[in-house]
Amino acid sequence: MAALSDTRPTYLDWAKRRDPDGGMATIMEIMSKATPIVEDMVVLEANGPLHHRTTVRSGLPSGTWRKLNYGVPVEKGKTKQVNDVIGSLETYAEVDKMIADLNGNTAEWRMSEERGFMEGLAQTIATAVIEGNTDTDPEKFMGFAPRYNSLGADNGRMIVQGTGSSGADTNSSIWGIVWDSNASHGLFPKGMSGSAGLKVQDLGQETLLDGNTPTGYYEGYRTHYQWMAGLSVRDWRKACRVHTNVADVVTGTINILDLMADAYNNLHMPNSGKLCWYTTREMKTILDIEAMNKTNMALAQQQQDNGGPVTTFWGAPVKHLETMVTWTEARIPA
Repeated sequence: MAALSDTRPTYLDWAKRRDPDGGMATIMEIMSKATPIVEDMVVLEANGPLHHRTTVRSGLPSGTWRKLNYGVPVEKGKTKQVNDVIGSLETYAEVDKMIADLNGNTAEWRMSEERGFMEGLAQTIATAVIEGNTDTDPEKFMGFAPRYNSLGADNGRMIVQGTGSSGADTNSSIWGIVWDSNASHGLFPKGMSGSAGLKVQDLGQETLLDGNTPTGYYEGYRTHYQWMAGLSVRDWRKACRVHTNVADVVTGTINILDLMADAYNNLHMPNSGKLCWYTTREMKTILDIEAMNKTNMALAQQQQDNGGPVTTFWGAPVKHLETMVTWTEARIPA
């Protein structure tokens, strides 16, 4: 898919601005490829070092029809302030110095060896974007699922729940998210615009422990990874959740496209940013197969920039999130 413009920068955009030589950009490109959310998410600098305070509109003035010779009352819009926290995800990578040096290109070899660390961090961030809950894990940031988890809440109309089997823990979700500075976007701490919250520090040569008994020592290279990230849902009307029993979708008891159409029409100005759909492997497979049915007008298959096919629902890409758990979500309460 095409990259976002400079007016809506992603993590990769920030990395390219910081490091024209390509070091940080290469690292972020690896992370972006590890999960589509990191690739798609618009990212902005927070207005605080560990939090972001946003004023969101919770109500609109309705106006009054005026009679001749009569005035109208003064109105004002309703707003509320939301504080979104920023979490710090960290890890260390260590490699044996002798092996790295024998390779002939120490820096390149270390990069290849640490690729797993980069992919792992990206997957952890993606998991938090969907499932992070500061009520149970205060060290993380608040994701979408805890924000859209009650049909009776103000944003409950953005949840479309299938009416099939109500068996516990046998449901799955499809998320429709509009990424934009006035919709949903990622966060990094104030003052870290040069790195967009990601810091990769080469600590150089260190004496490492081998973890054996008795303890052995060897020379190695150590890298410190720190990713400070958060999520802001500036306008809850620009994200939706389709929640249903997967088995009912497979058997045809529930038409998943009907639910997605309902959710799409609940979105406020879905074309005001970059709309993407995210779901599990099983649900995406169902949609991929349905997209091959040429009589289906809602789903289509397009080619990505890298040559691979992507299924779209009314023009917006449907993407698989490796970190999304399938068949294990409880039914959303009223």
